[in-house]
Amino acid sequence: PFAGVSTLSARVLIPKGAGAADIDHVSLDGAAYGFRMAGVADWTGTRNNLTAELIAKDPASTFELPRSALLGNGTVAGLQLRAQVEGAYASPAWRASVAWASLAADRLGLERMEATLQGQGIGPVTFNGDLAADVVQGRSGTLPPASLGPLKGSITGTLRDGGTLDIAQTALTVGAVALGGSGTIETATGSFDLRIQGKADSPQTGISAVDRLLAGPVTAEGRITGGSGDGIGLDGLMLTSAALSASASGRASAAAADLALAVRLPDLALVHEGLGGTALIDAGLKGPWQGLTARIDGRGEAVTLMGKSLERP
Repeated sequence: PFAGVSTLSARVLIPKGAGAADIDHVSLDGAAYGFRMAGVADWTGTRNNLTAELIAKDPASTFELPRSALLGNGTVAGLQLRAQVEGAYASPAWRASVAWASLAADRLGLERMEATLQGQGIGPVTFNGDLAADVVQGRSGTLPPASLGPLKGSITGTLRDGGTLDIAQTALTVGAVALGGSGTIETATGSFDLRIQGKADSPQTGISAVDRLLAGPVTAEGRITGGSGDGIGLDGLMLTSAALSASASGRASAAAADLALAVRLPDLALVHEGLGGTALIDAGLKGPWQGLTARIDGRGEAVTLMGKSLERP
């Protein structure tokens, strides 16, 4: 943010024996961004009141993000960061916010984003926050239509000593989808154990065959676990609509998979108007990815094609 020539200025008063500093300002001005800090830093009492902000001078100026697995490459335009700390150092009240005009990344775009997080203490820390943005296509154009549109979310939880993040509740709506969840995240290792719930009304994926299966109210729930080395685990993950009921369980990592999938299609006419009856499908994937073994078993009941019964010989 401060590439090139920047100017630093400060005015700070520290009275003798006061145990505090009155900061009129500490500022760092660059060509594209400006940093400001002001307030009272009281290291012996309880009257801390510090604010700091980093703001893009030009809303069109961009900041390159580190490449990540979630976003790929990306840039942020019009970045604004603000933070405030009040009270005693032992248990301060704090508030942080981030906003930007637009984020353009390979897999995702976020426009007019505003997020805040506030809490109390330094260990354990209780917190709550919210965010709002508009989700747009990323550069790859691979986001399904159901995930585009206004994004709103909230979170409450506690960060405990040792780095365990207990998420009491989350709520997220984006486009046609509403999600919620709770669980724990180990910040030191990246491992997590989350229980999620979701619902939508005819979410559009852009794939006509899938969209027919997801017509009408759709619900999802289950448990997802994972860590930095052992991949992702699914426990009782369920997806239900008028046209199907599906469940998944097992584990997948970068080296191997052991997954089981069960799908029930209660009315094949909802899949295609020329079909009738019920279908049950059991599938599995097991072994290393280079030599993966796949299994698919299917069974139909009272299946018809264009009104004619399909019977086993």
